[in-house]
Amino acid sequence: MNMIVAMGRRDFLVGLGGLAATPLLAGSAFAQAQHAAEDALRTEINQMRTSGRVRPLRMEPRLTLVAQRMSEAVGRGMDAQGVLDGVAQRLDGADYNRRAHVALLRGGQATAQAVLAAWRADGGSTAALLTANLEEIGIAYLSNEGAAPNLPRDIWVVVLADPLRAAAAGWHDEVINRVNTFRGQNFLPPLNANMDLDRAAQAHAQDMLQRDFVSHTNPDGLVPAARALAAGYRYSRIAENLTVGPETPEEAVQAWIDSPPHRDAMMLTDVNEIGAGYVFAPRDGGRQVFHHYWTILLGRQ
Repeated sequence: MNMIVAMGRRDFLVGLGGLAATPLLAGSAFAQAQHAAEDALRTEINQMRTSGRVRPLRMEPRLTLVAQRMSEAVGRGMDAQGVLDGVAQRLDGADYNRRAHVALLRGGQATAQAVLAAWRADGGSTAALLTANLEEIGIAYLSNEGAAPNLPRDIWVVVLADPLRAAAAGWHDEVINRVNTFRGQNFLPPLNANMDLDRAAQAHAQDMLQRDFVSHTNPDGLVPAARALAAGYRYSRIAENLTVGPETPEEAVQAWIDSPPHRDAMMLTDVNEIGAGYVFAPRDGGRQVFHHYWTILLGRQ
């Protein structure tokens, strides 16, 4: 049976072949054998990645479930191409948010060593298995013992992915602490957290996601000063930093440090308060997809 590979948004298929199979055979002995085969393949893949100086993959239950459902679909007689075409939908259904994913499907090899050797012989599959940014894996093996003679045996499915995660729960304090650390390194006093500035910053981060824009001026024409005033902050000085895309407070603050205008805002001498906002959008449906939206407001009343 031919090998098939599907990769994330930049899908590619190699050797499109059809499959049909009978349902899974039940029983603890079969289950134990299949789990042992799956564990063996994960070990083989991680040894391959380690040899290639790529970090090993960790097992992820939702990816494993998706791989199992794919193998079962093939076992029910669904064409392998159709199964691979539905990988993204299956991952969405499992509530697995990711930046990228890869799926490999192959039949006809009875052992983990044999199926990996077949994949290693193919450049596309080798590249997929050695993709550096992938972190998690799910594996399913269906031996298909007892199937009709015209149906395939030994169906292997591997799903690898780069998970998309929200910033840790303490993001708010970490952003402020990192801004204050930067100010301290430049001999400036720390800023105090302010709830009104928090509300304004959070609302703007949410607004950028919902109305699909990235700007200090919102679609209604409101600038940071007006939004801070609307949140109850009676300012004498106000400044705002934005960034979209960074996944952690460290990355967000570093992006501002690396940008001269944002760096200057964090080094203002006539502000003494700060508010921070952050929104995580795993299913960001905008024209430009960022997933992470960060805002800070610096001010003085």
